Amino acid sequence: MHFSQLAVLILVLVGYSYAKGYGAGGNGGGSMSYGGNGAGGYGGGAGGNGGGNGKFGGGAGGYGGGNGKMGGGAGGYGGGNGKLGGGAGNFRNGGGNYRNGFGSQNGGSGKFGNGAGNFGGGAGGHGNGAGRFNGGNGNFGGNGKSNMGYGQNGGSMNGGWNSGNGHGGQNGGFGGSMGYKG
Repeated sequence: MHFSQLAVLILVLVGYSYAKGYGAGGNGGGSMSYGGNGAGGYGGGAGGNGGGNGKFGGGAGGYGGGNGKMGGGAGGYGGGNGKLGGGAGNFRNGGGNYRNGFGSQNGGSGKFGNGAGNFGGGAGGHGNGAGRFNGGNGNFGGNGKSNMGYGQNGGSMNGGWNSGNGHGGQNGGFGGSMGYKG
């Protein structure tokens, strides 16, 4: 294939994936919240700022969210059950760690941000448990140490998976399921 044809093909593919991720409304895809509702590329998902079950971000609620590749998870800042962040306990993944599923600012029940009390850990850590910085069931506030009470009952700034009535508001808060409309 001629170089110019290859360049055009690459541009078309990049454009498609970009459109797929951003969808029709959200910042991160789909058709509803700030992060979008779609199930696709860069953002996608059901509510999160990053959203989607797609590749880059994905998920249901979190900032990066989803069960995708790069980010993934249900609630975490970047985490999930994906590849680069996959599994249970890696750098960015599912059941806890630097950027993850039900975790903290960047963690869950795994390594970097995990357990019960660490940087991003369990119930009370810097960003985890039930209502961490950007975690699973609440985010920004919740029952965590660093921002205890700031987002009562999960609350959240960037929409947890199940956020409650906190600073970030009900049903996802700032970047949650019904957050900013794109």
